[in-house]
Amino acid sequence: MSKIANRPDWADDEEFDDPTALPPPTITTNKDGTKTKIAYSFNDAGKKVKLTQRIRETIVREAVPPRVAARREWAKFGLEKGHPVGPSFDTTSVGENIIFRPSVTWKRDKQEGKDVKEGDGGVVPGGGIDTGSLKQQLKDKKVKCRICDGEHYTMK
Repeated sequence: MSKIANRPDWADDEEFDDPTALPPPTITTNKDGTKTKIAYSFNDAGKKVKLTQRIRETIVREAVPPRVAARREWAKFGLEKGHPVGPSFDTTSVGENIIFRPSVTWKRDKQEGKDVKEGDGGVVPGGGIDTGSLKQQLKDKKVKCRICDGEHYTMK
């Protein structure tokens, strides 16, 4: 009878008292190398739902040049001295965002300190080309041969 007296009573188990208590998630390893994760949660209707995920891990090997591999093994210095190998997200940041606006006249626009505006022979909001200002730009131009500077053009 001493064995029975030492056993806890099933009615004294307190985890069943809380209806919102969920069992902890479990992860098991299968024979084929995959893992199965079982977790529980509540859906929108308030019912307990069992979530089962099968996870297959793959190793991706990246070939890098030998100099890059050697550089990754260098000891860190300065404020990073003593930290583990690889980038540290609290001290490493991506460069600032740079606005890139390709234009034929970028040097002139930079000197004047203005942006390219519509009506400068550029693209209009409808997706076409602003032909009015393009005609103005080409009004004084003549066809010219690149070899003899005559009023004709060459194909080669």
